[in-house]
Amino acid sequence: MILRNYHLSLFSTRVLIQIFIICLCLLSTWPNYIVHSQENKKYYVETTGIDSNTGTENAPFATIQKAIDSARKGDIIYVRGGIYYIQPNTSYKNQGLVIDHKNGSETSPYRLEAYPGEQVVINGSQVPDAYAVLALYGSSYWTFKGLIFEKSSSPTTWATHGIGLFGNSSYNVFDDIEIRDMDGVGLSITEESSYNTISNSSAHHNYDHDTQGGNADGFQVVGDSPSSTTPTGNVFTHCAAWNNGDDGFDLWHSYGNEIHTSRAWHNGYHPDGVTPAGNGSGFKLGRGRAGHTVTYSIAWDNRYVGFDYNDGEGDYKIYNNTAYHNPYNFSFPNRAGVEVHNNVAYQGVVRDLLENDPSLGTHNSWNLGITEPQFVSTDPASPDFLHLRATSPLRAAGKNVGYSDNNSTPDIGAYPYRSIEPGQASDPSPSNELTNVAIDAILSWAASPEADSHDIYFGTNPNPGMNEFQDSQTETHFTPSLLSYDTTYYWRIDEVNTDKTSKGMVWNFTTESRASSNQTILVSIANEDGWVRESGENTGVGRTTNIQGRGSKAIGAGDDKSDKQFMFILSFDTSILPNSVTITSAILELTRGQTNGKNPFDTHGDLYLDVHHGLIGENASLQSNDFEADVSHPRAAIVTNQGEFGSLYTVDLSNAMSDFRKAERIQIRGYFSLDDNDNRRVDYAGFYSSDHGNRARWPRLIVTYTQ
Repeated sequence: MILRNYHLSLFSTRVLIQIFIICLCLLSTWPNYIVHSQENKKYYVETTGIDSNTGTENAPFATIQKAIDSARKGDIIYVRGGIYYIQPNTSYKNQGLVIDHKNGSETSPYRLEAYPGEQVVINGSQVPDAYAVLALYGSSYWTFKGLIFEKSSSPTTWATHGIGLFGNSSYNVFDDIEIRDMDGVGLSITEESSYNTISNSSAHHNYDHDTQGGNADGFQVVGDSPSSTTPTGNVFTHCAAWNNGDDGFDLWHSYGNEIHTSRAWHNGYHPDGVTPAGNGSGFKLGRGRAGHTVTYSIAWDNRYVGFDYNDGEGDYKIYNNTAYHNPYNFSFPNRAGVEVHNNVAYQGVVRDLLENDPSLGTHNSWNLGITEPQFVSTDPASPDFLHLRATSPLRAAGKNVGYSDNNSTPDIGAYPYRSIEPGQASDPSPSNELTNVAIDAILSWAASPEADSHDIYFGTNPNPGMNEFQDSQTETHFTPSLLSYDTTYYWRIDEVNTDKTSKGMVWNFTTESRASSNQTILVSIANEDGWVRESGENTGVGRTTNIQGRGSKAIGAGDDKSDKQFMFILSFDTSILPNSVTITSAILELTRGQTNGKNPFDTHGDLYLDVHHGLIGENASLQSNDFEADVSHPRAAIVTNQGEFGSLYTVDLSNAMSDFRKAERIQIRGYFSLDDNDNRRVDYAGFYSSDHGNRARWPRLIVTYTQ
């Protein structure tokens, strides 16, 4: 009995020891179980933080790398606003930011994001030996959002990219990312990295100095060779690439990638935007197996090709894209499996395109013989850039290629037609509720950009209707017959396009009193009007004059391609004014002409007008020294932009009324506040002179006085 109890006791002791050892093992791993059972952590990085902190909102880290190293699967890293100068990472051969074989999952990705509402700039200028400012090595399921990457600095032996995905870095998401001024590619996806999504992101002004821009695409997906590692399934959507040294998008030796609703323009140039650099294609889609899809995207003003297969070997699906003003808009091979449908090419050549099997390339503008697509605008700054007008022959002329938003006969091109309601007319002249208006007033207004024409209603009815309808016209000024004294007039401009009419506001003004006011309208003297050009940049001395112009740029201001300033001179004969009058107002009216280059009102500031009683220079004829001569009233008026071509500019010169008295001449000199903008291009705002055949466009000086 005692022996049995002894063995039982010995057995129990051994079991207890084993249980104790197991508990110790479990206890040693217990923190891991605790972490994974709790909520995902949030780490914070701030420029004033300290890496020895805990990374909380109140005790943030100083560096993004510290947060990357600290985070675990499912954690979020918030980077507060500021510029972060990345330092060489000594743990990774002096690279930039490094994420090394650190994988999240589909349900628990890592997240690295700008703090909501704050701008985060990640600057790589201090890591000259890095392959990328941000490098992912075999790391998947990361989400990056709202970050700006800029300014890598490389040695001459290789290019430093903005973001690089190496090894098998897959299923990552890049949203609202900007990559700029890199000494290499903006974003590069390489080797086996696949199924990454890049959305709402941009890459621009990237240029590698090693090859003078030849290895500086905006976005790049590249494999090692056709038979080895090949990135596949990567998707770009709502992305933009411009002014990169090489191409906008380059899918080199990769397979089955997609680009949707994206833009590429002015690629293939040095960052100065002028000097030629690399290949210069907007969307380059080879070599290798290819098989890429590109839809609803646009390419314009690239140095070489808009959409280029680049000798790719696989299938392509190129649907509903628009190429404008590239030397070659589309270039695709005579090869089975290449499908090119519903695309628009305008102002550029289409080459090598499916000549052996035309069925693979159908319902494109060139197949249909459509050379004028009728876009609402070809100005990239317009919200209606390359959108189709209601009357476009490309409407309902396409082929159903299987997309859910494609009907049986979709529109052709990247931007399907959409109904556009014009905005209201604005900036009336005479201004609303103005009194003492001259009886020979000319009405003008600023048009809605979406308007094709303007319906004019004018009369004495406070609610102008069809009885007051005057005309439907494309010009933005209207000359009524001579008005009555002491009368209030009401007018309205309705903006009209093919789709809709936008009813305007009702404006009013009251004309001058016959008993108390007199008015004289002077037109400028044609053979004394013109422009004077500076002898050299910043000399402040005139040299060249011109009084011969009859067109829409006969007078004007700005600078030329050598950054020499233009001024204009207007001359009026005031000798016809009665003796002993009191001037009550002086209004100058100019009609805007054409613009050369950039609009100086956007780049050179406001337009200054000097007024001089008598002759500015030595005599009435236009002289070179009119440029620098003193005047009796400098900067008598400051003129802001009152509209583009055809707009009537009305300038109040009341500040110089003391100069408006009976004399041989009153002369006016016009110039912009900034003499030149140093871009070595002509930037000139023209106005009509009295040489023009249409009297309504002559410069007028309206002088009102009492006796």
